[in-house]
Amino acid sequence: MSAADHWNDHYKRGKGFRPVAEGEVDLLAEHVGQGAGLRALDAGCGTGEYAAARPAVPGDADEPLRLRVAVLDGGPLTDEWRTTFRDDMRERLGADPNLLAYVVPAADGLAACAIGIVYRGCLGPAFPTGLWGRVHTVVTDPAHQRRGHGRAVTTALVEALKDRGCGSVESRATAAGTGLYRTLGFEPLDGFMTLRPGPGGWAR
Repeated sequence: MSAADHWNDHYKRGKGFRPVAEGEVDLLAEHVGQGAGLRALDAGCGTGEYAAARPAVPGDADEPLRLRVAVLDGGPLTDEWRTTFRDDMRERLGADPNLLAYVVPAADGLAACAIGIVYRGCLGPAFPTGLWGRVHTVVTDPAHQRRGHGRAVTTALVEALKDRGCGSVESRATAAGTGLYRTLGFEPLDGFMTLRPGPGGWAR
């Protein structure tokens, strides 16, 4: 029986746990490590319910849009967002091997989602496939937070990016998400910068 099965059976018998505190996450990562014990945490230990992530499908597209725009950014769900982000998700989910997304379903939609992108770069000794992954979006609905859903979708996504052949996986973590990424083995990388066009386009 897998660690996830053990925890699932535990919850079915009416047993639960208190939420894992932020400081405890680092301690567990230090003393438990990246093996089966931490996998049990990824499955939902400390949440009071079992958080099971599954791959996103085209029919989910409206919910990642809601989570990405309304919840993460706090913005309105405009027609422009619907005809770009949502329609792009509908077309590519399950069909484009370079777009990976995992979700935790809830009775009222999706509790959480994580979206990742696979990029192709140059081949090298450390990058035999030339592929690298980026965790693009991770968001949990406020009504479903502190239940392990964010950890479940992030873990599933990172493992899928590894299985896809990525030689590295990158993420721009928020202060709140740094502890989670560290438990998954991420380390800070200095020197990252970005260049984006302004309202009038690229400055020349």
